[in-house]
Amino acid sequence: MKRALASIAALLLVAVTVAAQQTRGSICLRRVFVDPDRGPAANPCMSGNFSLRLDDGPLRRWSKTEDVRISDLDLSAKHRVRIYCDGKPHQSFTFRFSEYKSPDLCLFINDLYHTAQLWEPSKLCKCK
Repeated sequence: MKRALASIAALLLVAVTVAAQQTRGSICLRRVFVDPDRGPAANPCMSGNFSLRLDDGPLRRWSKTEDVRISDLDLSAKHRVRIYCDGKPHQSFTFRFSEYKSPDLCLFINDLYHTAQLWEPSKLCKCK
C-alpha cells in the first residue's frame, strides 16, 4: 500500500512538473555576427553592439561570442522585443508563442538585412 501511494505521489509530481513546463517558454539569442567588409549601407549597426529588452525586463547585451537562452517566459502573454544598436533604437516587434509550434524559439540578427528574425528552433541556435 505504501509503495502504491509513493508511486501515485511520484506520478502526480511528474504531472505537475510537466504541466508547469508547458506554461513557460524560452528564446535562444543567436550570437551576433557582423561583417565589417559589407560597409554601413548594408550594415546599419557596424559596431555589432546590439542589446535587447524583452517586455519590461532589463536591457541585455547581445553576445557576439555565444548563444544565450532567455527562459521562464509566459506562453500565454503577448511579448514585446526591443532591439538597440549602440544604445539607440534599432527595431521592435511583438509576438505570441501561440503563433509558433514550439515553446522554445530562436532569435537572431539576419546577416543579410540586419533585421531580427524569430524562428522555430533550428540548428542555427545552439543554446544549452
